[in-house]
Amino acid sequence: MSTLRRSARPSSPRRKRSYTLIATLTFSAIAFTAGVFACRKTASNTNARPTASAAEDAAALPDPRFCGKGLSPIAGGGCFSAPPGTSDFPLVVYLHGLHDDTTLGEELARQSRLAEMGARHEGRFGVLALHGKKGDCTLKRARDLYCWPSNDFTAAEAPAIVASFARAIGEAGERGARGRRYLFGFSNGGYFAVLIAERALAKFDAVVVAHGGPMPPTERPSPAPPLLLLTADDDSAIDDMTRLSRELLGVQWNHTLLSRDGVHGLPETDIATALDFFESTAKHRLFSPPPSSHPPRPKSRIPPEELADADADANATKPTSEPLPLADPPAVDAPPPEAAGSRDP
Repeated sequence: MSTLRRSARPSSPRRKRSYTLIATLTFSAIAFTAGVFACRKTASNTNARPTASAAEDAAALPDPRFCGKGLSPIAGGGCFSAPPGTSDFPLVVYLHGLHDDTTLGEELARQSRLAEMGARHEGRFGVLALHGKKGDCTLKRARDLYCWPSNDFTAAEAPAIVASFARAIGEAGERGARGRRYLFGFSNGGYFAVLIAERALAKFDAVVVAHGGPMPPTERPSPAPPLLLLTADDDSAIDDMTRLSRELLGVQWNHTLLSRDGVHGLPETDIATALDFFESTAKHRLFSPPPSSHPPRPKSRIPPEELADADADANATKPTSEPLPLADPPAVDAPPPEAAGSRDP
């Protein structure tokens, strides 16, 4: 009995303090170890984030060789220029025509002309030149060309491509392009500009289509941006441009169709006319065409049957009676090369 009573006695105060001390030390050691591990993990993650972000930003920048003189790569995949000493300026989003690596220099010259003239214009325009991908053309012999969606085979890709513009346009806004936004499409880019405008894939305050054509079915969005159509009397795309005008009239879409002497190309006269048009829409004033412009008056061009024969391989799965225009010329004002299509057939 005496033994049991001794066992049941409470522990002495000294022993209690020993137990408490041991438990406290044990808990502190566990907490310290967990804290060190958490710190190491946090530090590791913190060190990894800038590396990943830097890699993403680098991947988002376009190849500098796609940027003409006066334009620089911008996050999101475009080439950007801003008018010096100006903030809150309007932005012209430019879509190029068909070209390959051997004719890239001519496309860069078009970019540079637009950027330089935009900065000098009274409207003080910034320019964002975007670039299509190689291999998006459906024509087999055009797989080495950089192009935009421009027919029924590739139109389904348009919404995703336009959505990819958002980062570059946002970055341009961060650099001062917070004014009105305009779309300027040349040749193959002109067809794509029509597609963007008709389907309201992005909001632009006005659109210029230079040497492009329709993207049926022509439908008028609401609201419909003002449109300017530019062609040339010896341009192989003039039939498509006049057809586009007729279709726009059919859906009561306000637009202006102008032609000039010359061939397929984007000379300074076309750029100046486009910038004046953009500025007139901003000032809500009547657009005054340049004296050198006139209604279309087609001259000698490559016969439509030759174009149809040249592009027969592309149309084998989807016959069409409409002639296809030619590609961007090897020089700005040189006649277009035979057997090439600015609208990727």
